Amino acid sequence: MMTSWKISKVVSRPEGHLAFHIDRKAFLNEFFRNYMIDKDSLFFQKVKDVSEEKSVCIVECDKSDNITDLSSERIKATTTTLMNIFNSVAGLSICKVPEDADRVLRVGCAAGGGVVNGEDLILVGPVLNGQTKKKDTRHLVEVLETLVSTFDEISRERDCVESTEADRKAKVEKSAKAELQFQLLSSGSPNQAVIINSQQSKLQSVAVLYNYARIIHIRNANKISLPDDGDGDANLDFGLLKEPEEWELVFVYLSRYRQVLEECVDQSHQQHYKLGKLPQFLAGLAKIYSRYYNRIRVLKSPEQRHLHPTMFARLYLLQAIGDVIKHGLGLMDIEVFNHM
Repeated sequence: MMTSWKISKVVSRPEGHLAFHIDRKAFLNEFFRNYMIDKDSLFFQKVKDVSEEKSVCIVECDKSDNITDLSSERIKATTTTLMNIFNSVAGLSICKVPEDADRVLRVGCAAGGGVVNGEDLILVGPVLNGQTKKKDTRHLVEVLETLVSTFDEISRERDCVESTEADRKAKVEKSAKAELQFQLLSSGSPNQAVIINSQQSKLQSVAVLYNYARIIHIRNANKISLPDDGDGDANLDFGLLKEPEEWELVFVYLSRYRQVLEECVDQSHQQHYKLGKLPQFLAGLAKIYSRYYNRIRVLKSPEQRHLHPTMFARLYLLQAIGDVIKHGLGLMDIEVFNHM
């Protein structure tokens, strides 16, 4: 989503630099007006053309006997995420047959893994064990069992009485798979090493999933109808979002989401796609939102009518954050939860 910057003033600093002050109210109102008119504009609108290519075929090419389970899983995760971003963000159609595509990308761990002239190889780096810091040779099932054990402990500590035991176990298993997928994609680029950790303190996807569930809980708990106008003309003032976290959430994260996706598949880097920017972005967004959640009470009672305009603006902020988290995790083939 492109939002124009209205400069409110320019200040000359003693060190000779110029400081440009953005009109925050104008920026926020334009951002959310666009969002209310077309909620998909945050991510579904095609990013700028980065080539004349219209189709791409992405193939897993490393099938050697000595490849580890986790390296194979990392190749699969990289391939799937590239496909999803190219298809839904860059506007390229995905071909299953290399001969039908304008461009062929092969994802593997070793050079020469079936690559022919005119094709690009995306090298996937090693997967390391978080405890030994050496190549992780464990079977996929063993790693998932370890993560399931960690998430089972977390789940029992929270003791959600609303879930049945079967639902709780199913959620634990999904959380473990989501965490592994998140960690496999967490390096700056696919050719860098990733470290797999199962300790609670080093889990990466938990905060993202948990804060999405928080947003859904707040939205469901709201009993006051939100002003909703498909033309973006609802009587809402998003300039009421004056808290520092609110500005950071919109300016640093939400307004830059499509730019981050574009950077993930910047074709000028070919073998060095920056897929790690997506999980890093989502983790940063969740961190700021968590700080905001712990400090600000969003919902107000029906009797506090004078506070409703601010509440409405904040609920739309939460809705946009939730949309971005769900979309970003979806690109990584990770399912969100409405409650944790």
